[in-house]
Amino acid sequence: RGPRGGNGGLQYKNPEPQRLVGIPRIRKVAGGYYHNAGLGEDGEWYLWGCNEQEQLGPKLGDRAQEKEPRKLSELMPSLKGATVRSLDGGYGHTVALLQD
Repeated sequence: RGPRGGNGGLQYKNPEPQRLVGIPRIRKVAGGYYHNAGLGEDGEWYLWGCNEQEQLGPKLGDRAQEKEPRKLSELMPSLKGATVRSLDGGYGHTVALLQD
């Protein structure tokens, strides 16, 4: 189960598991309180879920939730080209361990 509500508002529970489409197969997962991340076979981290406290990155417009997975390099352009060795989340944050 994940925070992918379908009614346009914040929704933290789904009655059924949701399939993520449009991303590569996921090799590794990490999760926070209401947000998730997955490392794709393409080497990119994908994040989705609640972003009320900017745990996925700076808000784009007034969106407090990313319902579809977004590349970390899109959410945090300052990390583009960086090698993220590990990623994890907590209540209102996400942390990344970089290669350098």
